[in-house]
Amino acid sequence: MSETSREFPIRAAPYQHQRKAAAFALERLESGGGAALLMEMGTGKTLTTIAIVGTLWQEARIQRLLVVAPLSILGVWEDEFERFAAFDYNLAVLSGTGTRKADTIRHMNGAALQVLVVNYESAWRLEKELSAWKPDCIVCDEGHKIKTHNIAASRALHRLGAKAKYRLLLTGTVITNKPIDVFSGDFDNFQIVKISCKATNFAAGKISLSTNSPTPRSTATAFTCSATTTSTWWAMATTRR
Repeated sequence: MSETSREFPIRAAPYQHQRKAAAFALERLESGGGAALLMEMGTGKTLTTIAIVGTLWQEARIQRLLVVAPLSILGVWEDEFERFAAFDYNLAVLSGTGTRKADTIRHMNGAALQVLVVNYESAWRLEKELSAWKPDCIVCDEGHKIKTHNIAASRALHRLGAKAKYRLLLTGTVITNKPIDVFSGDFDNFQIVKISCKATNFAAGKISLSTNSPTPRSTATAFTCSATTTSTWWAMATTRR
């Protein structure tokens, strides 16, 4: 099925770049693993993600979805699911005391897609409970926040991500300070290519990037980066205005 004709379980007509990004991610997730949507603010990362996870649920590939996002935008996920999700789901934004959050996690069960939305601070504090809940898919919104390995939230998300079959990273800020930020760790295990970039001298902390074609504006594209000293390959869906 072509990326332009595929139907997604959302109450909206996605733009072409959103269709391409969703189709790309679903192709990469065919056998599990991860994908990144590197989409600028306002280009529809949340809608695209709902299309992806809704498809995975309809295909009986996921039942429990964990969304980790900054505290200030937790409510956006609840609003966007209510507005766009054209499939059965049960969503809870974790709030209140640690005991209340843990109790909410334990009671998130059912035939519909179970969606937990939590902030980064709570995710690492509730790592034990979230791990026991066994999410099939983890979405990290503003995923550049887990690029630093020596902070608790980043370490917790990498451990949780290692146990989940599907992983999605969303950000419009893939490089916050320097090119090495692209290689934040193995949370995603990204794969495959349309526009290729090669990273060299990774061990020395130096990266040189080259592309074999220009990145078109207003479209979703994918590229692969490889590091000479690691077996991890990364592929990312990226959208630019």
